[in-house]
Amino acid sequence: FVSQDADADLRSAQQKKANMDCAVEYVLPDGLTIFRPRVKTAEDEKTLAKAFTNPRHAPQVARLTQERFMVPEVYFHPSDVGINQAGIAELAMQAVESLDPVLAPALLSNVLLVGGSSKFPGLAERFRTELRELSPADCEVKVWAEGPEAQKCAWRGGKGLVASGEYRSRAITKQEYQEHGADRVLAWKFY
Repeated sequence: FVSQDADADLRSAQQKKANMDCAVEYVLPDGLTIFRPRVKTAEDEKTLAKAFTNPRHAPQVARLTQERFMVPEVYFHPSDVGINQAGIAELAMQAVESLDPVLAPALLSNVLLVGGSSKFPGLAERFRTELRELSPADCEVKVWAEGPEAQKCAWRGGKGLVASGEYRSRAITKQEYQEHGADRVLAWKFY
């Protein structure tokens, strides 16, 4: 899940690591009896230990606490893992600011999150909050991440481009790229 306040949640996790609300135990695959990881249930608690006479052969269980919300935190603060790049909210604002300022209100009120990660619980809310902080005060910010097909949107867009016949006229060959460079070819093909 995506934390709405990672610093506070991290402090909380460090203070009460044993009984934390966000802690979840996962039963890991062993390749013999368990082939897919799953969240450990009360039934697992009873049966896993009894099913194996030698405890060393019982499936491994991993308890995750702050890892659950710190991994997606990289979307907002890539520098936390040594990547010198802006987070997704800053990147979205850079994209909006690179266009005509008259378009900013329309763009900020129609932001669509796509891809498998858009399904992370709390991602849309956190992104909306961070984008709101960076946006002009007079612009409404709406972020959409609904729909069961969100993880396929980019693929469908690419499929639509290829099917439209426009792809061939906009495709850049390796020779064009090497001969003219990215900026010139992009300006020539897209603007």
